[in-house]
Amino acid sequence: MSKPPSPPTENIFVGKAAKPAAKPQPAAKRAEIFMPGQDKNYTLSAKGGVTTQQKPEPRPRPAPPPVTKPVAKKAASSIIGVKPDVQKKAQETKPIAKAPVVAKKSPPMPGRKIPDKTKKRVPSPEEQTQQLADSVVSNFTNRLTAEANAKGGSLTVQDIQALNKEFEQQAKDLKGVLDKSFEEYVSARERASWSQSRKYPFDRMIVKTFSNMLEDDSRKLRRQDSVSRRILPGFFMALSMILGPDKMEAYQGKCRAVVKLVKRAYGDKFEWEDIYESDDARAIVIDALIDIAHSFDNIDKRAEWFIDMINAHLPPPDDKTTQTEAEWQFTTDGFKQFFKAMMSDLTDALDSEGGRLLITRRHGVEETIELVEMMKSISVGLRVL
Repeated sequence: MSKPPSPPTENIFVGKAAKPAAKPQPAAKRAEIFMPGQDKNYTLSAKGGVTTQQKPEPRPRPAPPPVTKPVAKKAASSIIGVKPDVQKKAQETKPIAKAPVVAKKSPPMPGRKIPDKTKKRVPSPEEQTQQLADSVVSNFTNRLTAEANAKGGSLTVQDIQALNKEFEQQAKDLKGVLDKSFEEYVSARERASWSQSRKYPFDRMIVKTFSNMLEDDSRKLRRQDSVSRRILPGFFMALSMILGPDKMEAYQGKCRAVVKLVKRAYGDKFEWEDIYESDDARAIVIDALIDIAHSFDNIDKRAEWFIDMINAHLPPPDDKTTQTEAEWQFTTDGFKQFFKAMMSDLTDALDSEGGRLLITRRHGVEETIELVEMMKSISVGLRVL
């Protein structure tokens, strides 16, 4: 009997597998440098550097997707229309208040033909009162005539008594109109007292430059930029000292000539507003303001002198003077506002090309240049007063 074959055996290896041997890298090739030699032949002169393999540039990673904030869920109160107990108010952005833009006047054109009067003349207080009286009487007689015609041409005592009640009601309605007309009449008379009628038109033209600051029935002294009419006596005295009597009378004569020309052009339609808008009169005022500006070159000392002059010549209060007006005094802040208003026509002229040309024609180039610098200096001085 033959012997059976032995079972196969398995070799088990313990440990780490050995790394395969690294393959030898071929030597890096070096560049060969040839230099020209004799007989124009190139011979190998040296070996160059070793070329190396450059690593490829990494690709840019794509930008991550934008992170979107989760949408806030609506409150239940906003969905069903019920107001919550506490509701946050959105902050309202208030617009920045801008200073009102004041329209500047165009520079005057002296010597131009007086334009035709287009606007309707405003009746004087006397004329308004007369028109109102005529209207009341006419309405009364027309009502009596209409009632008599309705009654067959005659009226009884009872008819007249019934009409009297109707007229009494109309009288109550007319009282307010009559009061206003009377106040305007008195105010006009008071203004006439300082304007010296029509004998001194230059005074009126100068006052017109700051008349918007003077208190009246619609502009009381409670406002910060208001000036009492009691300023006028001291103002005219100071103006006479600044310009001198000869120059004051010269300006008065020029303005009188303008008034005469405008009155001749407009006839019965003439009113003082026509003088205020006259090109010749406005040019005369600018000339006077130039003289005044030179006097206020040293604004510190002149302002103090001017304020003292005004306060020293305030007329004493009378029975018609209110307590606020009686206690009113001219202050430094009031002077700043007043001086800016008075010099506004000259300032506007210097700010425009046409105005500078007008001043150059009447006073010369050097004077215009000096005025521009002087007004800048005065403006700075007013801010630091």
